[in-house]
Amino acid sequence: MIDFGMLLNRQLLLTEAAREGARVAALTGSASQASDRATTFLGDSGLGSTTVTAVTVCDATSTPSSAPAEVDLSYAYTPLTPLGDLMNYSFTLTAKGVMSCVG
Repeated sequence: MIDFGMLLNRQLLLTEAAREGARVAALTGSASQASDRATTFLGDSGLGSTTVTAVTVCDATSTPSSAPAEVDLSYAYTPLTPLGDLMNYSFTLTAKGVMSCVG
């Protein structure tokens, strides 16, 4: 139960960070700023080894009907309890943040 609770918590944090990164990508059109925002959002959450796998930004000509800004993140979760070590399992969590371009 503890491992499941921590896994769910990590998934929620990852999803929020991806959404924050996508918001910045939609507003500024900068992939580096979007990536930085997503990783900064995680801060001291224990998800320091999160990987930004893809960033799609809006440019100056984007409209709300254009392709949305997206940020994809992944995180390798390993269980915290000894039972997880005995069962030798781990999960790769992924999250995608999507925001429409503001035009």
